[in-house]
Amino acid sequence: MYFGRSTPLATIADGFGHIAARLDGKASPIAVHCHSSEPRMFGWVPLEDCGTAKAAELHLGKSFFDAAAYVGIDSRMGTIIHEVAHLAPGLGANCEAGLTERYREDEVLMLGRLHPGYALENAQNYEYYVEALYGH
Repeated sequence: MYFGRSTPLATIADGFGHIAARLDGKASPIAVHCHSSEPRMFGWVPLEDCGTAKAAELHLGKSFFDAAAYVGIDSRMGTIIHEVAHLAPGLGANCEAGLTERYREDEVLMLGRLHPGYALENAQNYEYYVEALYGH
């Protein structure tokens, strides 16, 4: 549903494979920075770090720490998946909001239904997919 009915499961698994490879930290580290002064932000990555295999930064705002750990929309787990999707080389998860980035669940579902190719490039689709597996 988050990637469209016609998208092969292998294609979705490949996307999550790119995220997992970036998370394992073997290729290059991800430095995590916490910002309690950013009350409305869950997380972000610098534009120059998007889609690269180099050492990168991931920033977490106060909303991240106020969120549930695993369950629900905008969980901490989901936020990490979302931000690392931006960092994963080969995934193409858009870092520039406004191009294909969609955040609201209804927009994400519509993107998957009408434009599954764009859904595969939208970090929020990966986040909601994982959060749905844990029950939101």
